[in-house]
Amino acid sequence: MQDEKRTVPGRTAVLGDDRPARETAFAELVAARGGDDRTGLCFEDRSWTWREVVAESLRRASLVRDLPGHVGLFLENGPEHLFWLLGAALAGVPVVELNPTRRGAELARDITHTDCALLVTEASRAPLLDGLTRVPSLAVDTAAYAERLASARLAAPAPVDPDTVFSLVFTSGTTSAPKAVICTQRRLGRIAVQQRDRRRLTCDDVFYVVMPMFHSNALMAGIAPAVAAAAASCCAAGSRPRGSCRMCAATASRSSTTSASPSATSWPSRRSRTTPTTRSASRSATRRRSATSTRSPAASAAP
Repeated sequence: MQDEKRTVPGRTAVLGDDRPARETAFAELVAARGGDDRTGLCFEDRSWTWREVVAESLRRASLVRDLPGHVGLFLENGPEHLFWLLGAALAGVPVVELNPTRRGAELARDITHTDCALLVTEASRAPLLDGLTRVPSLAVDTAAYAERLASARLAAPAPVDPDTVFSLVFTSGTTSAPKAVICTQRRLGRIAVQQRDRRRLTCDDVFYVVMPMFHSNALMAGIAPAVAAAAASCCAAGSRPRGSCRMCAATASRSSTTSASPSATSWPSRRSRTTPTTRSASRSATRRRSATSTRSPAASAAP
């Protein structure tokens, strides 16, 4: 496809086809991080290298590789949520991001409508699932879960067909019942690479993921490009967002870049400053609640 030029007063914009030369499954991008010892995840006062993130994800993948259906995720933002997202990608098993604002019959409909064969949740949310469906659930903060992970047999990542469904993400339901929107591994892989290249992201960048991870913004503007760029991700906790914010600022301060969200909100990350500005905190963490990456303000918006 040839570039299309549009002239506007004072500038010439070039709109071109920037799809990657080779279409890549998102799982392939995740697997590529398996030997990377740079920081891949920060949460509250802990951090994991990319090697550790992929290893934890493979443990979850081993629990669902032969699942005859989809995995419903009913989790807060945090490490378990990320490990399950990436683990399901590596296993080639679609995930369904369940919205915790839904209740009762509406939540039951979301679960059954999307063919969930397993629900992954936590103690604080498990009561919301009681008696809704017959789909088995797995709580990530129990001793039984820890034992299952400890006994999990890890296997090297296997190739995943790019046309495999990666996720079903529900719309907000503004005009009718929320609809489950399909995202394939090919689509998320393409978005990840495009975001990395358009925004000139590198492994020195840091993403602060403050949007809920059941939202497409967190997936497509935060997690996916972070994986493609080997950048660190900092997840805002539902219960302790300030702790994750401090960890993200400390991680960003070790890089030499200046941050910007998809809406070009500034997050200073040079060594001389380790806390977000008032403008960044108010717009990124409170008003915009968008996934923030540390890079120049010239970064473009998500596709």
